Amino acid sequence: MITLAAGAGLDPVLIELILLLSSAGIVAAITARLRIATVPAYLIAGLIIGPSALDLLGRLIGEAVMGPTMNAVGNLSIVLLLFGIGMHLDASILKSGAAKMIGAGVGCVVGCTALLFPALLAGGFSMPVALTGAMALSLSSTAVVMNVLVRKRELHRVSGRLTLAILIVQDVAVVLMLIALPAIAHLAGTSAPSDGEGGGVNIWMAVGGGLAVVVGIVLAGRYPIPWLLKRASSSPGSAGEVLTVLSVAYGLASAGATAWVGLSPELGAFLAGFVLSSTPFKHQLTGQVGAIRDVFLAVFFVAVGMQVDLDVIADEWWRVVVGVAAVIGVKAAAIGVISWAVGTTRAVAVKVACSLAQGGEFGLILLGLGAGSLGLISEAELSIFTGVIVVTLITTPGLISLGEWLAHRTTSTRLAPWIGSATLLDADETSVEKDDRPLVVVAGFGVVGRAVVDRLCAANIRTCVVETNPNTVRKQQALGREVIFGDVSDPEVMHAAGVPHAAALVLTIPDDSASVRAVRTAKSLAPNLKIIVRSQYVSRATEVQKHGADYMVVEEIATALAMEKLVEDLVVGDRIGA
Repeated sequence: MITLAAGAGLDPVLIELILLLSSAGIVAAITARLRIATVPAYLIAGLIIGPSALDLLGRLIGEAVMGPTMNAVGNLSIVLLLFGIGMHLDASILKSGAAKMIGAGVGCVVGCTALLFPALLAGGFSMPVALTGAMALSLSSTAVVMNVLVRKRELHRVSGRLTLAILIVQDVAVVLMLIALPAIAHLAGTSAPSDGEGGGVNIWMAVGGGLAVVVGIVLAGRYPIPWLLKRASSSPGSAGEVLTVLSVAYGLASAGATAWVGLSPELGAFLAGFVLSSTPFKHQLTGQVGAIRDVFLAVFFVAVGMQVDLDVIADEWWRVVVGVAAVIGVKAAAIGVISWAVGTTRAVAVKVACSLAQGGEFGLILLGLGAGSLGLISEAELSIFTGVIVVTLITTPGLISLGEWLAHRTTSTRLAPWIGSATLLDADETSVEKDDRPLVVVAGFGVVGRAVVDRLCAANIRTCVVETNPNTVRKQQALGREVIFGDVSDPEVMHAAGVPHAAALVLTIPDDSASVRAVRTAKSLAPNLKIIVRSQYVSRATEVQKHGADYMVVEEIATALAMEKLVEDLVVGDRIGA
């Protein structure tokens, strides 16, 4: 039996996680007062800790830190992020203008690489380093950008959809760049040529295997996985936990399958999430997976910040400053022009350009490979490139806000002259009618919930029902009602139901604990929202009201009043009969 007294050492992975998570939480809490978003705060935490903390920890525990385990945690965070992003989408919002969006993605990768390459040559880098750096810097940050856009609820708008499409194309382009790096190293004379055993055949095998895996992921997500989720949601007790376990297992299996055939694991995770977005469980799953994802993202970005060698940055600070300005300027200009050229308005083009003007985590991976076994990039050059990417990542939330500010002041809706018909427009830029009726969100569709919804519909008030019974959800959706599956206390479910812009929230669920959580979440999303809550007992009703409920219907009191009325009628009736 191994005990601490017997000399069992501390697990280095545990030490690393404690260091990274505690520093991330402390710095994020401090910088929140400065209105700095969480991801830049994590990067700042990594910069503060720095490589010296790694060396100190390594000496204390007698082992190297930030090894393969931490790299695996970082990769897992990106996989979970893409899986969650896929579930945020709906096939219907990607159908319109899909070809133009993919074309924009290809144009952005090629255009940014072509423009950054001569800029890096002019900055004093050799041709192999400039080409590798240009490819790496042409990639934007899927993790940071999508994390911000998901929180801002921008994915349903054309700017968010176009941004996502470009990021997906960039992720696919990473595979081609990884194939190109050994060839660049060979031409530069920094690595030996490959053994040449069927390089072309391997590529064709990867293509064929990739197609087979993609088809397998889609088929699994259309048939057996929804069947399993349906069975899990019908089981009593821990249905929510089982749903999460099954969906995450499917997402990780999909990521592993695409990685096995040489494609990006993130692509497989995104595809799995996208397939699950057509199931009624998407909102519940998104909220559950999001909590896991956020922890791993904190670890990943603190680790990225720790990779920056501040001594090198101090010596070459001017190159970092010029590099940051060049990357943001060149990428914003190229992406903005290409977005406008494929058919967006100038306002949308500005938002997309500012959203994607930074470097990305896949660029760091590409640079790391170039500096590793291939020997294309020196350690000093790697620190400069890493510093540029980290600084641009820190500025990303500010750039996105700047894009929104500029877009609001760009009133022109004129399209490029070669665009025949507008397909990349938001609903508010077209003549599509909006439903201006007030919205009331009703949680629970039992006897009480059904009565409330029927009365609201009779008064021509729009309703959205949140229900945890999948059979009820399917039946009511078939009847044309607006119903979603999920736990109403989950923020993702509340957003999907429209709580932030609803007129009222009615909680008919007979669960006081769940009502407390739902009231607190609803008030955080919409402080002025009117909330009506059903409670079983007077004592619990007081607790719910303290958290922000405006009106309470207590079953004890309602039952007492009803019985009092019945007794009074009975006594009065007996007296009259006598």
